[in-house]
Amino acid sequence: MTVHQTDFPRRIVVGKPAVVAALRGRGLHMRADWVDRELPDRVDATRHTGLFATLGIDPADLPALPADQPTADQQA
Repeated sequence: MTVHQTDFPRRIVVGKPAVVAALRGRGLHMRADWVDRELPDRVDATRHTGLFATLGIDPADLPALPADQPTADQQA
């Protein structure tokens, strides 16, 4: 069986400001404050699907950042 690059989900990276804005727009200011303190500037939504589910955010609804730069959890 041959595995092609398209067989895997596309990596989605979003910016923390977009996540914070989405939460504030829904009136979830305490969650937005937590995200602002705890998350890196670039969040790999593909790896952190549980976090986005908990926050009630669909990463596909947020503007994506270029995925070719490493996120904080990929840096040594």
